[in-house]
Amino acid sequence: MSPSKVSTISWDSFHNTVDGQARNSKSKHRGINPATGEELWEVPIGNQQDIDDAVKSAQNAFETWSQTPLEKRKDTITKFRDHYMSFADELIDLMCQETGKPRQFATYEVKGAAGFFDHHLALDIPEERIEDDEKVLLTRFTPLGVVGAICPWNFPIILCLGKVIPALLTGNTIIVKPSPYTPYTTLKIVELAQEIFAPGVVQAVGGDDKLGPMLTTHPGVAKISFTGSIATGKKVMAAASGTLKRVTLELGGNDASIVLPDVDIKKVAPELVMGAFQNSGQVCVATKRIYIHEDIYDEMLKEMVNFTKTIKVGDPSSGSLLGPIQNKMQYEKVKTFFEDSKSHGYKFAVGEPEVSRSKGYFVQPTIIDNPPNDSRIIQEEPFGPIVPTQPWSDEEEVIKRANNTNAGLGACVWGKDVERAERIGKRLQAGSVFVNSWEKPTPQAIFGGHKESGIGGEWGTEGLKSYCNAHVLHTYKSNCNIYVSASPAHAAKDCGECDTGRYHRTQHTWLISVEPHKHHMPFVPQHKLEPTHFSANWKDDGYHVHTHSTGGVIGTILVKEGAKGDVEHIQQVLQAALKPTPANTSSNQTPDDENDRWVKKGLHALQTDKITDTFDLAEFMTFAHGANRLDSDAPARIAYPGLHKDHKEKSSKHHFWLTYPTKAPNGAEPGSRTYGGLM
Repeated sequence: MSPSKVSTISWDSFHNTVDGQARNSKSKHRGINPATGEELWEVPIGNQQDIDDAVKSAQNAFETWSQTPLEKRKDTITKFRDHYMSFADELIDLMCQETGKPRQFATYEVKGAAGFFDHHLALDIPEERIEDDEKVLLTRFTPLGVVGAICPWNFPIILCLGKVIPALLTGNTIIVKPSPYTPYTTLKIVELAQEIFAPGVVQAVGGDDKLGPMLTTHPGVAKISFTGSIATGKKVMAAASGTLKRVTLELGGNDASIVLPDVDIKKVAPELVMGAFQNSGQVCVATKRIYIHEDIYDEMLKEMVNFTKTIKVGDPSSGSLLGPIQNKMQYEKVKTFFEDSKSHGYKFAVGEPEVSRSKGYFVQPTIIDNPPNDSRIIQEEPFGPIVPTQPWSDEEEVIKRANNTNAGLGACVWGKDVERAERIGKRLQAGSVFVNSWEKPTPQAIFGGHKESGIGGEWGTEGLKSYCNAHVLHTYKSNCNIYVSASPAHAAKDCGECDTGRYHRTQHTWLISVEPHKHHMPFVPQHKLEPTHFSANWKDDGYHVHTHSTGGVIGTILVKEGAKGDVEHIQQVLQAALKPTPANTSSNQTPDDENDRWVKKGLHALQTDKITDTFDLAEFMTFAHGANRLDSDAPARIAYPGLHKDHKEKSSKHHFWLTYPTKAPNGAEPGSRTYGGLM
């Protein structure tokens, strides 16, 4: 449906979407507004049948969507972006209710999604091309199939569309499972998508904790993209292993910020606080540990405390900077970090040891001053507005301290000496390191974790590949080698004064061999191929070209790239060139001279027909003559062009041979090379 048509979407009723149709269920659940504790609208709980039907529909849609040209897919995604943005106000209202976020931050998330659309729409799916003289290797990245997206509750729109957009761009179809804590915006976004995409391209099935395993174990799902906790990520990976699904896991972090002694304290202190407490600390890549150089520790901590005291916590309409913890489960978990810090007697630099009761899940931002390294607040991720600080003095030691965690999602380094900050940043074991900024993931760069913070990554050009299979096309060129060979059919003529262990092959027959290109060198005298030879044989009416199965290869000429180099065509070209009857030769011409003339004529025809590049025929023939004088029928093991010379030996006969003798003439050492009797 065109987005210009009036939408019939209702913003106070919610359903799953399967095969382009609304799908309800007898089983329902409700989300909770975390700012008020009040129940929100009913949403259906999907079941195995819903998943099976959604996968079948997605597989059917994949057949067409995956073959849709990239530019057309981009056009469709652009329409989806525009349609989505036309309902931004409704989505902001909905997000405020399901997440409790302050309105300005809900607005930022809803409208900020346009940046994810725009960046990905500017990308092309990468291709890699490698070519040599023999072949072309084309590596393409092709869609996987049906993607299952399991989305979290802390950023329900950004982290949903951050999976949907690249999946669709690369030609996949997708089934979205929203968090049961924040199903509302996701279900509406997928509902909006039905007015743009064909049925089955984008679907949503929400439900309870039982639904995830149905998706991760389904044999029709090719990939799972999951954002959530480390513990759940391990379960997803185990479930997906049964069908060897591709997985992208973006899991929890325990990010460290290292503050160098040269920073502007008043400027950096509020930035450190925002890095820790943004979205009430409910950010996988938020700062969880702050290491401040001992020279500025007290002053920096004081400025951080002062800024933290100015932070207002409240409901979306209160103009506050921080909202509530999104759900009761996480709220209770965050409270345990307060209880643990209080029970161990840690110093609360700002904030109270006990979380005040309220109708919503509100927690005041809190800083713990210099707890020990083995404390829970240092070792674990609270995922709430509580953060520890520690002093440091030795650079090597603080790097080790920062890396001493099973997580590795993000990290920060702060300092005016940018070179030093970058040097430290390069040694931090995290997927994304930020210098002079708190953690701000961007769609322009791949986002993923090291160690237990995840597998793979998303966003950016590299992130597109996570939704693809590498597909390599090996194309071998039609290039050929043309080998010129002397026939052994007229061999075994006495060489006169030559060593009796040798013989001289007269050249009444010449052969041209054609083989697929398998060598980079212009001359390849030795090979183990079984080439097809062309023999030009003299008869009364001239030379006749036909195929021949024997002959020692003595040289090669490369067929030009892209030339028509098949056997039949080369035979026709040679026959046309050799058709006339040769004139009588003069008395001083030898059989070699006469046949040289016709061999050159045949090779010249190959050049004229642009089957081969232009080359020096005289030099090639010199090489051919030299390689033709062999000790045996074996192909020459040594060959160099340009070695043919007249050399008068004791007799009046002129001889030249290229050999690797077992018994050398003229006193040469056995095993040495002899060129025309000259060393």
